[in-house]
Amino acid sequence: GSMYGGQRDFSPVFFGLKELHNKGLINIGKICFTYAGKDFQIVKDQAGKYELDGILENLGFISRIDSLNLQNTADVILVSTWNSENEQGIVTGKIFECFLLKKPVLVIINGTKPGGELSDMIESSGLGISFDSMIADPFQDERLKNFLLNAYKQAIDGHVVSTNGNHNYLESFSYRVLAKKLEDILLSNGSKGNP
Repeated sequence: GSMYGGQRDFSPVFFGLKELHNKGLINIGKICFTYAGKDFQIVKDQAGKYELDGILENLGFISRIDSLNLQNTADVILVSTWNSENEQGIVTGKIFECFLLKKPVLVIINGTKPGGELSDMIESSGLGISFDSMIADPFQDERLKNFLLNAYKQAIDGHVVSTNGNHNYLESFSYRVLAKKLEDILLSNGSKGNP
């Protein structure tokens, strides 16, 4: 995906991985961070700050089908966005792909305003966690590291990284449910004499 000139920043993930490696809790050589998009140099620079650019794999720009296949084979999907006073309520379409695939998700929120709609959505989905990069909070840092460590342990043990997905919430974003909502809106507008 696009890094929007560095506004999307994965540094908290690289920091967390480096900390876990330094404590001997993970073997960094067993991790592959796959990036697909046109901004690999930005990601490489972010990883390089923590001497982790060696774990990166650059696929360049790929088709949507290839992107979905890549996400489906990933242990964890990483999504980054931003939230500020002037830019709120922007939800990247990538999150709906995560809901479709029901894969573990780590959302990194950059910007100046914590929380936001995407944070609420990922927490409600039960698929993962969100991390507000603008907040200095040791609890949040530990939560991120615990998420990464748990995913690492499951993957190393040969298991599919599990989630506690909220089936009812995720189903509300299914094509079937969304199509029904659209149908109801169209029928409702039609009965009011609107074109």
